[in-house]
Amino acid sequence: PDQHRFGAVDKQDLRDGVKKALQPGLDEGAPQPAKIANKIQQDFKATQADLLGQPKKLGAGERPQLPPDHTFGLHSLRHGPEPGVDQLIQGNYTAEQQAPDADLGKSLREGWRNIAPEGRTFGLPSV
Repeated sequence: PDQHRFGAVDKQDLRDGVKKALQPGLDEGAPQPAKIANKIQQDFKATQADLLGQPKKLGAGERPQLPPDHTFGLHSLRHGPEPGVDQLIQGNYTAEQQAPDADLGKSLREGWRNIAPEGRTFGLPSV
């Protein structure tokens, strides 16, 4: 009997059950009575708090019930249809837009141009 015990052991020790029933303030697990708060403070918290994924309460009354798939904001196609992936990959550019720029590979800043004298070779030949 000293090393083995039959039956389950209560994880929550229920002591002073009648005392806690008569005085609920002593029981930490029991629901506590409501706290009285200032309405001005509660209204301030409601209007200043930002709830994630919910519209902010501005104190202008209750909003109408919105469908669950409702989203706030402007529609993304306000500037016309956006190009699809195939158009972005293939491109629909004119031949003039696809041609390389005239100054490609040339420096446009004065004094920074790599103009070498005729016959000048840079670097060493590899062996």
